[in-house]
Amino acid sequence: VVPPQRNRFKHAPIALMLVGLILLTVALAGPQADRKVPRNKATVILVIDVSRSMNSTDVAPSRIRAAQLAAKKFADDLTDGINLGLIAFAGTASTLVSPTPDHDATKAAVDKLQLADKTATGEGIFAALEQIKTLNAVLGGDAGAPPARIVLESDGKETVPDDPDDPRGAFTAARKAKEDKIPVNTISFGTLTGTVDLEGDRIPVPVDDA
Repeated sequence: VVPPQRNRFKHAPIALMLVGLILLTVALAGPQADRKVPRNKATVILVIDVSRSMNSTDVAPSRIRAAQLAAKKFADDLTDGINLGLIAFAGTASTLVSPTPDHDATKAAVDKLQLADKTATGEGIFAALEQIKTLNAVLGGDAGAPPARIVLESDGKETVPDDPDDPRGAFTAARKAKEDKIPVNTISFGTLTGTVDLEGDRIPVPVDDA
Protein backbone atom coordinates (compact mmCIF):
# COMPACT_ATOMS: atom_id res chain seq x y z
CA VAL A 1 0.00 0.00 0.00
CA VAL A 2 1.51 3.29 -1.15
CA PRO A 3 1.02 6.10 1.38
CA PRO A 4 -0.74 9.22 -0.02
CA GLN A 5 1.67 11.78 -1.49
CA ARG A 6 1.28 15.49 -0.88
CA ASN A 7 0.90 17.66 -4.04
CA ARG A 8 2.83 20.87 -3.39
CA PHE A 9 1.14 22.63 -6.36
CA LYS A 10 -2.39 21.82 -5.27
CA HIS A 11 -3.16 25.37 -4.10
CA ALA A 12 -1.16 27.23 -6.77
CA PRO A 13 -4.20 28.27 -8.89
CA ILE A 14 -5.94 29.76 -5.85
CA ALA A 15 -2.75 31.57 -4.81
CA LEU A 16 -2.29 33.06 -8.27
CA MET A 17 -5.91 34.24 -8.32
CA LEU A 18 -5.50 35.94 -4.92
CA VAL A 19 -2.31 37.68 -6.07
CA GLY A 20 -4.11 38.88 -9.20
CA LEU A 21 -7.01 40.26 -7.14
CA ILE A 22 -4.57 42.10 -4.85
CA LEU A 23 -2.78 43.68 -7.82
CA LEU A 24 -6.11 44.70 -9.38
CA THR A 25 -7.24 46.29 -6.11
CA VAL A 26 -3.98 48.24 -5.84
CA ALA A 27 -4.32 49.42 -9.43
CA LEU A 28 -7.89 50.64 -8.91
CA ALA A 29 -6.93 52.42 -5.71
CA GLY A 30 -3.91 54.08 -7.30
CA PRO A 31 -3.44 57.85 -7.41
CA GLN A 32 -5.91 59.70 -9.62
CA ALA A 33 -6.32 63.33 -10.59
CA ASP A 34 -9.01 65.29 -12.42
CA ARG A 35 -7.60 67.35 -15.23
CA LYS A 36 -9.57 70.20 -16.79
CA VAL A 37 -9.41 70.20 -20.56
CA PRO A 38 -9.98 73.67 -22.04
CA ARG A 39 -12.96 73.90 -24.40
CA ASN A 40 -13.90 76.97 -26.41
CA LYS A 41 -17.62 77.44 -25.81
CA ALA A 42 -18.11 80.79 -27.53
CA THR A 43 -21.09 81.13 -29.86
CA VAL A 44 -21.41 82.86 -33.22
CA ILE A 45 -24.69 83.04 -35.17
CA LEU A 46 -24.59 83.85 -38.88
CA VAL A 47 -27.78 85.67 -39.92
CA ILE A 48 -28.12 85.90 -43.71
CA ASP A 49 -30.63 87.94 -45.73
CA VAL A 50 -32.28 85.80 -48.44
CA SER A 51 -34.70 88.42 -49.75
CA ARG A 52 -35.03 88.61 -53.56
CA SER A 53 -33.04 91.85 -53.71
CA MET A 54 -30.01 89.72 -52.77
CA ASN A 55 -30.19 88.32 -56.32
CA SER A 56 -28.86 91.60 -57.71
CA THR A 57 -25.64 91.21 -59.70
CA ASP A 58 -24.13 94.60 -58.79
CA VAL A 59 -21.80 92.54 -56.59
CA ALA A 60 -20.24 89.74 -58.66
CA PRO A 61 -21.44 87.12 -59.21
CA SER A 62 -24.47 88.23 -57.17
CA ARG A 63 -25.12 89.62 -53.72
CA ILE A 64 -26.37 86.30 -52.36
CA ARG A 65 -23.52 84.34 -53.92
CA ALA A 66 -20.97 86.76 -52.48
CA ALA A 67 -22.64 86.43 -49.09
CA GLN A 68 -22.52 82.63 -49.33
CA LEU A 69 -18.82 82.63 -50.24
CA ALA A 70 -18.05 85.01 -47.38
CA ALA A 71 -20.06 82.90 -44.91
CA LYS A 72 -18.26 79.70 -45.87
CA LYS A 73 -14.83 81.33 -45.63
CA PHE A 74 -15.83 82.69 -42.23
CA ALA A 75 -16.79 79.15 -41.12
CA ASP A 76 -13.46 77.79 -42.39
CA ASP A 77 -11.46 80.44 -40.54
CA LEU A 78 -13.41 80.20 -37.28
CA THR A 79 -11.53 78.71 -34.33
CA ASP A 80 -12.21 75.02 -33.76
CA GLY A 81 -14.65 74.40 -30.94
CA ILE A 82 -16.64 77.60 -31.31
CA ASN A 83 -20.36 76.95 -31.71
CA LEU A 84 -21.56 78.23 -35.08
CA GLY A 85 -25.21 78.53 -36.09
CA LEU A 86 -27.07 79.74 -39.19
CA ILE A 87 -30.31 81.69 -39.55
CA ALA A 88 -31.80 82.80 -42.88
CA PHE A 89 -34.45 85.50 -43.10
CA ALA A 90 -36.71 87.02 -45.72
CA GLY A 91 -40.33 87.70 -44.67
CA THR A 92 -39.72 85.40 -41.70
CA ALA A 93 -36.66 83.91 -40.03
CA SER A 94 -35.67 80.23 -40.12
CA THR A 95 -33.03 78.52 -38.01
CA LEU A 96 -31.17 76.28 -40.46
CA VAL A 97 -28.40 75.15 -38.11
CA SER A 98 -28.51 75.36 -34.33
CA PRO A 99 -25.16 76.37 -32.78
CA THR A 100 -22.69 73.50 -33.13
CA PRO A 101 -18.90 73.08 -33.25
CA ASP A 102 -19.43 71.21 -36.54
CA HIS A 103 -18.75 74.10 -38.90
CA ASP A 104 -19.22 71.88 -41.95
CA ALA A 105 -22.93 71.64 -41.12
CA THR A 106 -23.25 75.40 -41.48
CA LYS A 107 -21.30 75.43 -44.73
CA ALA A 108 -23.56 72.75 -46.19
CA ALA A 109 -26.67 74.71 -45.21
CA VAL A 110 -25.26 77.95 -46.66
CA ASP A 111 -25.02 76.27 -50.07
CA LYS A 112 -28.75 75.50 -49.97
CA LEU A 113 -30.08 78.99 -49.21
CA GLN A 114 -33.26 79.86 -51.13
CA LEU A 115 -34.45 83.39 -51.90
CA ALA A 116 -37.92 84.55 -50.82
CA ASP A 117 -40.07 87.70 -50.62
CA LYS A 118 -39.71 90.59 -48.15
CA THR A 119 -37.04 91.45 -45.56
CA ALA A 120 -37.64 91.02 -41.83
CA THR A 121 -34.24 91.88 -40.38
CA GLY A 122 -35.57 92.18 -36.85
CA GLU A 123 -36.91 88.64 -36.95
CA GLY A 124 -33.48 87.37 -37.99
CA ILE A 125 -31.79 89.09 -35.04
CA PHE A 126 -34.48 87.98 -32.57
CA ALA A 127 -34.13 84.38 -33.79
CA ALA A 128 -30.36 84.55 -33.23
CA LEU A 129 -30.84 85.89 -29.70
CA GLU A 130 -33.23 83.03 -28.96
CA GLN A 131 -30.71 80.45 -30.17
CA ILE A 132 -28.01 81.98 -27.98
CA LYS A 133 -30.35 82.02 -24.98
CA THR A 134 -31.25 78.35 -25.50
CA LEU A 135 -27.61 77.29 -25.77
CA ASN A 136 -26.64 79.31 -22.69
CA ALA A 137 -29.31 77.48 -20.68
CA VAL A 138 -27.66 74.19 -21.62
CA LEU A 139 -24.12 75.43 -20.90
CA GLY A 140 -24.85 76.77 -17.44
CA GLY A 141 -27.25 79.70 -17.55
CA ASP A 142 -26.82 83.42 -18.12
CA ALA A 143 -24.50 83.92 -15.12
CA GLY A 144 -21.79 81.74 -16.63
CA ALA A 145 -22.77 82.19 -20.26
CA PRO A 146 -19.95 82.00 -22.80
CA PRO A 147 -19.33 84.99 -25.08
CA ALA A 148 -21.65 85.28 -28.07
CA ARG A 149 -21.79 87.36 -31.23
CA ILE A 150 -24.14 87.81 -34.19
CA VAL A 151 -22.81 88.34 -37.72
CA LEU A 152 -25.50 89.82 -39.98
CA GLU A 153 -25.15 89.71 -43.79
CA SER A 154 -27.73 91.79 -45.68
CA ASP A 155 -28.23 94.32 -48.45
CA GLY A 156 -30.07 96.63 -46.13
CA LYS A 157 -33.59 97.95 -46.04
CA GLU A 158 -36.07 96.17 -43.81
CA THR A 159 -39.57 95.88 -45.32
CA VAL A 160 -41.37 93.92 -42.56
CA PRO A 161 -42.35 95.82 -40.47
CA ASP A 162 -42.21 99.22 -42.16
CA ASP A 163 -40.76 100.92 -39.08
CA PRO A 164 -37.48 99.44 -37.75
CA ASP A 165 -38.44 100.81 -34.32
CA ASP A 166 -41.54 98.58 -34.31
CA PRO A 167 -41.52 95.99 -31.46
CA ARG A 168 -40.36 93.37 -34.01
CA GLY A 169 -38.23 95.77 -36.05
CA ALA A 170 -34.49 95.67 -36.71
CA PHE A 171 -33.57 98.61 -34.47
CA THR A 172 -35.62 97.17 -31.60
CA ALA A 173 -33.89 93.80 -32.05
CA ALA A 174 -30.48 95.51 -32.13
CA ARG A 175 -31.26 97.32 -28.88
CA LYS A 176 -32.25 94.00 -27.30
CA ALA A 177 -28.94 92.51 -28.42
CA LYS A 178 -27.10 95.43 -26.85
CA GLU A 179 -29.07 94.96 -23.63
CA ASP A 180 -28.00 91.29 -23.62
CA LYS A 181 -24.38 92.37 -24.30
CA ILE A 182 -24.31 90.48 -27.61
CA PRO A 183 -22.53 92.47 -30.34
CA VAL A 184 -24.07 92.48 -33.82
CA ASN A 185 -21.55 92.85 -36.64
CA THR A 186 -23.25 93.90 -39.86
CA ILE A 187 -21.85 93.34 -43.34
CA SER A 188 -23.71 94.96 -46.22
CA PHE A 189 -23.70 93.55 -49.76
CA GLY A 190 -24.58 95.80 -52.67
CA THR A 191 -24.17 99.21 -54.27
CA LEU A 192 -26.41 102.24 -54.70
CA THR A 193 -27.02 101.31 -58.35
CA GLY A 194 -28.17 97.74 -57.76
CA THR A 195 -31.22 96.41 -59.63
CA VAL A 196 -33.06 93.10 -59.77
CA ASP A 197 -35.52 91.49 -62.21
CA LEU A 198 -38.89 90.76 -60.63
CA GLU A 199 -41.52 89.25 -62.94
CA GLY A 200 -40.01 90.98 -65.97
CA ASP A 201 -39.63 94.37 -64.32
CA ARG A 202 -36.27 95.92 -63.53
CA ILE A 203 -36.52 97.12 -59.93
CA PRO A 204 -33.89 99.35 -58.29
CA VAL A 205 -32.57 97.85 -55.03
CA PRO A 206 -29.92 100.25 -53.72
CA VAL A 207 -27.97 99.00 -50.73
CA ASP A 208 -29.17 100.51 -47.44
CA ASP A 209 -26.23 100.60 -45.06
CA ALA A 210 -28.18 102.30 -42.28
